[in-house]
Amino acid sequence: MEHLGAVAPARQIDRRGKAPAPPAAEHAAGKPAFHIRTLTLAPEAALGLEAAGRQTVWLIVEGLLRVQRISPDGRRQIINLLLPGDLVGEEMHGRPGLGIEACTEAVLCQLRLSEFQVALNRDPGLRRTEALARTVRLERLRCLTWMLGTLTAVERLTTFLALGDPIHACQPQPDGSCIVSVRLSRQDMADLLCITAESISRILHRLQDNGAIEILGPTRFRLSEAQRKLAESFVGSTLGALTRGGAAIDSWARYLGPPMTVINEAGMGKGGSSASQPDRGAR
Repeated sequence: MEHLGAVAPARQIDRRGKAPAPPAAEHAAGKPAFHIRTLTLAPEAALGLEAAGRQTVWLIVEGLLRVQRISPDGRRQIINLLLPGDLVGEEMHGRPGLGIEACTEAVLCQLRLSEFQVALNRDPGLRRTEALARTVRLERLRCLTWMLGTLTAVERLTTFLALGDPIHACQPQPDGSCIVSVRLSRQDMADLLCITAESISRILHRLQDNGAIEILGPTRFRLSEAQRKLAESFVGSTLGALTRGGAAIDSWARYLGPPMTVINEAGMGKGGSSASQPDRGAR
């Protein structure tokens, strides 16, 4: 098994961080060894689906990515979010117009599809984990589509702010309110919720005037208890599907072995070479 250092902005592997492969004895009997590379994507970097060919799958360990489509007139629509625990593979090929980019700095494990398929055929536990990952990702897509079709712009934004980790960093407060630190850019929020960035700003200030939220900074908001419960009432248990990764990282780590341990001990990839953020200007 191979562990390679993180790179930035992506698409290339920094071989200077290569660590020696662990002995085969470390793998459980009957489980094949995986050839794993860890990869760090800088914000706005694209996941090189075509460059990697059809022989690669990726497991998201840390960070948020977006599945997006660019319309013929140049407008972008974010179709789905990819969260830690989600698996991305060959199902993305043959779908023209779709791409995957990092919303935040993201750490991924890159695996050979052939090795992964062999492991799936041998291990029922891994098959269940993989099936869960795909099911939850599809459920998240369904929930996001349902939100766009049934909720108003204000309701969509309020519901989005009420989402928990890993989409937002949330700090519950003694009075029942919650301080939300939004990880997505304002433009990502707009393209996900089908609201313009200007409308998001107007809605936020309107909600603050009504006492529903308090704007603490460009990406930090205090969501009142009443407004948080109202957002939960819009979608109920759907909130869980929107924020739950395809499978827990610990579940994948049982199968992917030492490199997953290396990533976790390094603070989700922070021990590798850092990813530089492209100079895109304010969004």
